[in-house]
Amino acid sequence: MTQNSNLGFTQDSNPDPNRAPSSNQSSESYRKRSGAHLWAAVSYSLSSFSEIRHKADPLFGDSSSQSRGGAEPQPLTDIVPVRPTLEQLRDCTQPPVVLVHGLFGFGPDEMLTPKGRVHYWETAIDRDTNFHGLLVLEASVGPISSYHDRACELFAQIVGCRVDYGEQHSLTHRHDRYGRDFSDKPLYPWWSEDRPLHFVGHSAGGNTIRQLQHLLQLDFWDRGTNASWVKSVTCIMAPMNGSTASYLAGCNVETGLFGLSNIVPLISMVDTLGAAFGFPVNERRRMLLWKLEHFNISQDDFSDFNRLRQRMSESGFLLGEDNLAYDLTLQSCEKFNALVPDFPNTYYLSYTASCSTYTQVKTFMAGPYLYMRNRKFSAMPPGWSWSRDWQISDGLVPLASQMSPSGPLPRTMVCLSVPEESAANAADKSVAQSVTKHWDHCDVICARGLLWEGIVDRIPVISNGAQALMGLGKRLGRLPKERSSLARVSKAEQRRFYEALYARLSQLE
Repeated sequence: MTQNSNLGFTQDSNPDPNRAPSSNQSSESYRKRSGAHLWAAVSYSLSSFSEIRHKADPLFGDSSSQSRGGAEPQPLTDIVPVRPTLEQLRDCTQPPVVLVHGLFGFGPDEMLTPKGRVHYWETAIDRDTNFHGLLVLEASVGPISSYHDRACELFAQIVGCRVDYGEQHSLTHRHDRYGRDFSDKPLYPWWSEDRPLHFVGHSAGGNTIRQLQHLLQLDFWDRGTNASWVKSVTCIMAPMNGSTASYLAGCNVETGLFGLSNIVPLISMVDTLGAAFGFPVNERRRMLLWKLEHFNISQDDFSDFNRLRQRMSESGFLLGEDNLAYDLTLQSCEKFNALVPDFPNTYYLSYTASCSTYTQVKTFMAGPYLYMRNRKFSAMPPGWSWSRDWQISDGLVPLASQMSPSGPLPRTMVCLSVPEESAANAADKSVAQSVTKHWDHCDVICARGLLWEGIVDRIPVISNGAQALMGLGKRLGRLPKERSSLARVSKAEQRRFYEALYARLSQLE
């Protein structure tokens, strides 16, 4: 435990209260018993999603028929977002907060489903949330674009200019240098060292922010920028050292590259997400604004699989290193962390969560256990280990990757727990004692209820299969017994977490 001089709270190097301390002896015995084929870092939650993903179309069919006729569909959410005006932003005395979404994320008013509007950040922007005097802004960047491209889009969106990806970068990765123009709609045109911003990133949004600060320090856009334009960086369940799930999605274990052959499972995953949000079959792949025009890939290209595959092949988008799939690998993050330092005038905070538990698998259980977590390596990814922190995860990101960037550079990041923060902010202590301690990767955003309740609870075939897998996961020890089903973090718990975060940021000087 270390004391933070600014806010007076402690840093816990062991943020999950349910996990035992690391033991080299137990890890070694675990490795010998389980063998080198064990894919130890991918938790049960992702296995469940993988089962759901491949059954999307046969189970859901054409959801357009569900949205026609009959009773009016119920709104997907009752969130009422608070959007500050430019006048309020101009006159504010505290640095505003910019929220940056992760993989497959979307910006304000970009997700209008047949059943209603969806807000990625849910209670983080809701009118009933206590913002502690802070003004909160939502950014919109490419949902599958690289950290570099997302950072360039984020900068242009805030200051109000045309996106400039950089001459050398664009030549290297074979795409246009310039992108969308935000000149007529800046988020915060007064941004400077004297008027810095707080940044909060979920998932891939965390490293997107770190990349942005790195480019600011380099004065990448020749505007006199530096790292002090960023007051704080908050990473929520961010894969700062990469996500082992990227290999399950198709990235090569040895190189980290994605490859065009893996576009089928990628599109299948998008189809499943679209089905969960109620989109007709012919609209699911266009539910997100893909923002890949600089690669000469249009929004309409996603409606035709053959055309999309051709565009992807011609552009080289999925073949190289300038995409989010590669940036989420351990190979990419190892290089990224060696280049991107922590800067002295910035406060760094990470929030971790887990929905799985460490267990040593008994020999007779090895068969079904390895079926769920199997991955054969000829070369282990850089930075990966057999420690508990790499096996415990939130379903997509190992705990070790959520805590702090690894590598040779010194770090100042303070690490806290999402469920503990939510519980500590409960006014009624009896409520605090009963809050959910196991949060998954989507529990801090809109998918907390929409995705899993929409898919798992409402479709009997999937629900029964998911519950059967859940029971297997419990018997094997991968899931805590109190996690009886998916998506059971309440809106109140989520709101308490964001209120606690805003309280911390408001106290920074």
